[in-house]
Amino acid sequence: MHFLESYVSKNEILRYLKGGNGQVNQFISEEANDQIHALIDSQLIESFNLISPKSVTRRFNLKRHDGVIELLDQTDQCIGLIYSNDLLKFLKGAHEVVLGALTLGSEISKRIEKKMLIKPSEGIVLNACASVIADAYADYLQNELLSDLADEAIYTSQRYSPGYGDLALTAQETFSNLLEMRKRIGVYLTEQYQMLPEKSITFIIGLSHRPFQSEIRTCGTNCQDCKLIKCAYRRTNV
Repeated sequence: MHFLESYVSKNEILRYLKGGNGQVNQFISEEANDQIHALIDSQLIESFNLISPKSVTRRFNLKRHDGVIELLDQTDQCIGLIYSNDLLKFLKGAHEVVLGALTLGSEISKRIEKKMLIKPSEGIVLNACASVIADAYADYLQNELLSDLADEAIYTSQRYSPGYGDLALTAQETFSNLLEMRKRIGVYLTEQYQMLPEKSITFIIGLSHRPFQSEIRTCGTNCQDCKLIKCAYRRTNV
């Protein structure tokens, strides 16, 4: 059994498939329910055989200014800047942050690309499985972080990623440099700040001595203002 299997929900894969992608919606409507579940099962098995999960995390102190977060090393020297008013609100009360990056490796992306050409129905489902597994890997890493912090009486926020709210994808460069993503997990950035391999995620988590505000969410379905235009859950009427 793969260590991520218990974190992956078939319902979440179905939710992804029924998201804002018209091609996916058409596929779902044309397939019988039993066929869909059988296809998800087969593509999940293939996904777990193809992925090579790797991750890196790093903990930083922080300072705040108007629209700017300073990331500090152990000597309190600023070694990185992140520009985002939304993230500042999200991290209200945090005294530290954890930056993280993960990838499922390149093989699954290659297989998705190939299947999209020769058998699109499998490619669509394999892509959905991989995306959900990547999010499940992030959940796993967050749970590991909680376990590591158990003795420190520290609370964690939810995850926040470049592309959410006003946190531009250009912030990926700061993540890449501070986490040494290319060297440590084999993830590099395109000129448009997209990550390769594609099934990769960066995130920031706040740390606080008090619980974070429950109303804060990584996604408030404010699609009109969100720059994550490829989000599977994006509403189509914006």
